[in-house]
Amino acid sequence: MKSGLFSLLLLSLYGCASTPPPGETIQVDTLKGPFVYTQEPFRGVMIWTRPDPQQMHQKHPDNWKRKREPETDRSAEVIRILRNINPDAPLKPRKTDQEIWDQVRATWDWSIKKMRQNGVELRTLVEANHGKPSLHDHAVAYERLGFMPTGTCGSVSNLFLQLLLKGGVPTDRVAVAQCTYPHEASPTGTASHAYLILFLNDQWHYLDPNARMSNRTLPPRVTDFQSVGYPDQKGFEYTWPFDTRFAQPHPFHGNLPLVVK
Repeated sequence: MKSGLFSLLLLSLYGCASTPPPGETIQVDTLKGPFVYTQEPFRGVMIWTRPDPQQMHQKHPDNWKRKREPETDRSAEVIRILRNINPDAPLKPRKTDQEIWDQVRATWDWSIKKMRQNGVELRTLVEANHGKPSLHDHAVAYERLGFMPTGTCGSVSNLFLQLLLKGGVPTDRVAVAQCTYPHEASPTGTASHAYLILFLNDQWHYLDPNARMSNRTLPPRVTDFQSVGYPDQKGFEYTWPFDTRFAQPHPFHGNLPLVVK
């Protein structure tokens, strides 16, 4: 990243200077090449975004109907999990930043104890549900096994997203994102990693549920929240996702947000 632009980015993202006016641009040099961001309004503040080259949601708007979770995902089994996560208000809509953060923390704590990587059980679950197990199917497996089986980063992140959404987190506040990291065994020298992004404190942050065992305690106050990933980062370009998957049509009109630490 160019040094002058980098200084501007740091100042605007961390509140040390007034927000630049719409039309300002910054360039970030990533493993996928240069990303150019501009400013766009979202929820009353200006955020940095860049065009999504895939434009998946614009090319295939009917995907949202096909991908909608079935009604069984508010089944008795799912509700029992939500009550375990938040006994006081398992189905309450989360409106404020603090309410959203409380639900994230409760889900994080539950996942540390109850989500477990187990490729054998996950494969059984996937095969039994035609390759696309729903949250209800995972909840049924949870009651049978005593834990929720997961696979790699994509499996963990998508399950965590569904638990947050069913627990009342608004659909435009959280999404699964993908970033790039160095991978010597790959023909391109890079690979992709799935995680979550959250809109809190007027900014997009990253939250990697795959790193929950390395970050077992989250701060109780949302104002103290900073992005959470692997302690050593492992080269993950968390702040520059190249793809996002929201549960409703994309709120940025085909753009991807810049994420802060």
